[in-house]
Amino acid sequence: MRFGQVDVWNNHYRLGGDGFEYAIGVGVQSAVVAEHNFFSLQAGVGADDLLYDWGGTAVTTRGNWVGAAGERPRPVDLVAAYNASHEPDLAPDAGWTPSLRRAPVLPAPAVPAVVATLAGAGRLPL
Repeated sequence: MRFGQVDVWNNHYRLGGDGFEYAIGVGVQSAVVAEHNFFSLQAGVGADDLLYDWGGTAVTTRGNWVGAAGERPRPVDLVAAYNASHEPDLAPDAGWTPSLRRAPVLPAPAVPAVVATLAGAGRLPL
């Protein structure tokens, strides 16, 4: 993400394999808010691999969970995980609060089941 405010919420990421690099890029003059996402990780992918610094300086992350291969799902502070193994550090506040969400924010542990049930063309119960 570059040059703007981006709201990343209630997504289910399934990550791993030879081509995996990162899940959320923090780019130049970006203001990313990533909340209540669930990351299912294959072996060899850690929580510190989920963010990538593309010249950005800050990202807000709240309520995200990681389900690593062979481990119980757990809440994770994406910024702290990234900062523990990368330089320079990312600041933990993108400086804004999302206000245009139309649906309620689900708790991250519920996201994989809801996405599996409702994602895709013609699957919403409207």
